[in-house]
Order: sequence, then C-alpha cells, then structure tokens
Amino acid sequence: MFNKPTILSILLALGLSCSSVLAKPAEQAKSVSQTQQQSAVLDINSADASALSSLPGIGIRKAEAIVEYRKKMGRFKTTTELLEVKGIGKGILAKLEGKIRV
Repeated sequence: MFNKPTILSILLALGLSCSSVLAKPAEQAKSVSQTQQQSAVLDINSADASALSSLPGIGIRKAEAIVEYRKKMGRFKTTTELLEVKGIGKGILAKLEGKIRV
C-alpha cells in the first residue's frame, strides 16, 4: 500500500524513530532479552555457569567455581555465602547486590 520512503516520511512527520519502528523482529527480541537479563534477579541456587557468568565481576571460571561449590556444599542459604567461593570477595559481592538471590 505505502512504499518505504512514504512510511519513513510519515514517521518523521510524527516524530518517531525510524530505526526502532523498522527494526527486524529478531533485533527487537534480542534487545528485549538483553533488557530482561539486565533487570532480572538471578537465583544463585538454580543458575547454570553460563547465566552466572553474565553477572558483573563473574567470569566463566568464577561461575564454574560457584556451581562446583554448590554441588559440594549444597544450596546457598544466603547471598553472602558466596564469599566462601574462591575468588569472590566483598567487592564482587557488592557489585552483585540486587542482582542475585537465593
């Protein structure tokens, strides 16, 4: 019905961003997924190493250490118990505040 230049002109006249309106569905889904991951609170008792490594200050090795600790010691009772995992100190724990739960 309308060609692309006409749609762009209409959007510009309305003051809308063309890039967000014409973004591909996969790009929109990726953007939504990233936002959800950033705003979601991660359960350290059920998250796998890949999910844990998305946390600030936690790389794949520390994430694997968390999973290994959990296998040996059982579920975390508090988030501060992460201090028992080698390589995780108070600084990293502070970065995780509000981003993790048990």
